[in-house]
Amino acid sequence: MRQGSPFASFLFLFFAKALHMHLTTANIKLQGLRVLLQEGSLLDAEFANDTGLYLDGNLENLSRAENALEIFCQGSGALIN
Repeated sequence: MRQGSPFASFLFLFFAKALHMHLTTANIKLQGLRVLLQEGSLLDAEFANDTGLYLDGNLENLSRAENALEIFCQGSGALIN
């Protein structure tokens, strides 16, 4: 798809939703950053063409996130930059 295409933003939204659903599945068990003024936790956020993960800081959680991202990238063709 060419840069500037009107469909590019919709493609990103579909991709971001699929990534969020993959990361929040029960079998991955990721622990997001706890936000004081909000119920639950913050796990991911997307803006323009960037995605950020907000994880609870421990090595086991980071390892689960790396594995989940690797599986998602293999299935979607996405790349981690």
